[in-house]
Amino acid sequence: MEFSMKNMTASLEEGDFTGEVLVKNFATPEIEMSLDAAFDLDFLAEFLSLTEYDDASGTVDLKMNFHDIINLENP
Repeated sequence: MEFSMKNMTASLEEGDFTGEVLVKNFATPEIEMSLDAAFDLDFLAEFLSLTEYDDASGTVDLKMNFHDIINLENP
């Protein structure tokens, strides 16, 4: 059995996210995920209420590919 979500998108006030996730074999899940994101660092710090940062500036461009097999008996 497998589950997938494709063409996931989100547009924030100051950024965009796209991604996909695929889960195979729910007994011993094998997960593949990809994420592309571009967002304003100041907006992210404010959105997450990060008080440790003052005057954050710049942009973040992130491309991530993730693959893992999850052992549910010993996560």
